Amino acid sequence: MAILITGGSGFLGRHLVRHMLAAGEKDLIVLDAAPNRAALADVASQIKIVPGDVLEPTALIDTMQKYKVEGIIHLAYQLGTGGIRNPLPSINVNCIGTTNIFEAARLTGIKRVVYMSSVAVFPMRRTLTEPELGEDDPPAPDSVYGACKLFNEHIASYYASAYGLDPIGIRPTSVFGEGRGHRRGVDADHFMVLPELALLGQPVTMPPDDQVSDWMYCLDAAEVFLRAYRAKNLKHRIFNMSGTPRRTGDITAYLREILPQASISVSDKPFVMTSLVKTDRLREELDFTPQYTVEDGILAYLSDVRKREGMPLEPR
Repeated sequence: MAILITGGSGFLGRHLVRHMLAAGEKDLIVLDAAPNRAALADVASQIKIVPGDVLEPTALIDTMQKYKVEGIIHLAYQLGTGGIRNPLPSINVNCIGTTNIFEAARLTGIKRVVYMSSVAVFPMRRTLTEPELGEDDPPAPDSVYGACKLFNEHIASYYASAYGLDPIGIRPTSVFGEGRGHRRGVDADHFMVLPELALLGQPVTMPPDDQVSDWMYCLDAAEVFLRAYRAKNLKHRIFNMSGTPRRTGDITAYLREILPQASISVSDKPFVMTSLVKTDRLREELDFTPQYTVEDGILAYLSDVRKREGMPLEPR
């Protein structure tokens, strides 16, 4: 029986696919509207890549039946600021597309659906630091993207109570790693892409030293989704996901240490970031703690960028 990963050739999807293969999962179906085959070229022989659109429910059902899908990890979303400029496509993909996934799962008898929600259900943060928010704190999205994620959570809860679906929603903050700067619909100069840009010789401006951020490396994020998929008898269906909050000045100092030729300045104004969140549920129910420090993750990230760009690898 197969696992369907929608958006599986996107930023997080490509890392999740490799992580799941390394963890022993063998029958993976990657579904994307426009598959990035190059992103999965090294594992293409171990998976099936299927062109498909979450806005086509009949085709989704056909795919699930053809490949005998027993569970779904849903990562196919429209990200970033596109919803500000043109909200309807974002609403279609993020709300209707996700509902199509739940409905196709219901009609084909699939129970477990792990889907990507977001801490964007909380307002964005424009301060140096704020209290951490828990899953039960009242959501108040201030973007189309966040509103769609909150809608997803409500629809997932309905499908669980009305039809016996077993959906698990993961709320990531910001995740970093190779491929983040190439996602469709988002800015390539997000502060978590700045290490890559600095490596490639571009001048970068980091957030203020005292601004707290929670960098989470992509393979830690992949492990969360894998654990959520495999988990049994969970008490809750929504999980905040973040790395360890860190003072940004520490990260800037580290980048200057490992990239001494880079042009790295520091902003005097706070960057817009996601809210800081509590991750007690993640630790207690999924038994998860990050395996990568921010420094370890940045080293792994830059190593992947060097490989991609044909640059000499640095000794660790």
